[in-house]
Amino acid sequence: MLPLDINKSDALSFKMDREHNGVIPPFRALSGVGDQAALSVVEARKDGPFTSIEDLSNRTKLSQQRIDDLKALGCLKGIPDSNQISLFDFLDDDDTDK
Repeated sequence: MLPLDINKSDALSFKMDREHNGVIPPFRALSGVGDQAALSVVEARKDGPFTSIEDLSNRTKLSQQRIDDLKALGCLKGIPDSNQISLFDFLDDDDTDK
């Protein structure tokens, strides 16, 4: 059994992942996620990848609690909290010491 995947999981059905030789659970398998919320994630994903957690929240019917659950499960690793860019994002680690 593989972990739930924000980019690969189906809304309602388990999927076989031959590349990783396992089964990916659907969003519906997450406690508290109803069919409509699960379907909204898959539908929103058709418009492109989620650029931030804020984007995920705006484009789907997931509640903040379910988004927090996805974070806790590591499903949102590497996705920034917001689309807002900070000046510090452009600075090299070596530049911050000067």
